[in-house]
Amino acid sequence: MKAGVVLERPSDLLLEQAFRFGFKATNNQPDYEALLARLNLVYDMGAREVTCKSDSQVMIGYIKGEFEVKESLL
Repeated sequence: MKAGVVLERPSDLLLEQAFRFGFKATNNQPDYEALLARLNLVYDMGAREVTCKSDSQVMIGYIKGEFEVKESLL
């Protein structure tokens, strides 16, 4: 399973990173892993404010508290 991350700073610096998971992942796991990777990268870069965008309705719904996660790994 693969996932990708794109980070863009206000100064137009663009950072792209791809991940390949060494484990069997469910359909939604790569979305969560990519979010965690993004947050770790921006933390290491010293970001004080972060805006995350995703096309995963499941992940966004869970973060907003609108959905209940049934998969224990998420």
